Amino acid sequence: MNQSYNPYKVLFETISFDNVQKMGELITLKTLRGSRTYSKYVHEWLYLHYVRDLNHKHEVDYILSNAYDLAQTVICFLCGFIGKNLEKNLALINARPKKILNF
Repeated sequence: MNQSYNPYKVLFETISFDNVQKMGELITLKTLRGSRTYSKYVHEWLYLHYVRDLNHKHEVDYILSNAYDLAQTVICFLCGFIGKNLEKNLALINARPKKILNF
């Protein structure tokens, strides 16, 4: 029972309605985490508010911040690829976030 938990393992699965939200949230988290070095203030703010949204999104009275809009955009984009696999395209996710997020 010494298996380590890897939340990014879901990115290697076929995109389905069951996992598209988790995939979108993880892609957004990974992108924002990497992009903080390029534009310190804006991306740091987005990252901190997004992490807070992930931690509190299941609370009844919690209102999601504007940072969660990025995840919703990614989730909507991934919905167009239901039934396909992201494994071959993970290089895009690992690419330099500056090219992905041009603010």
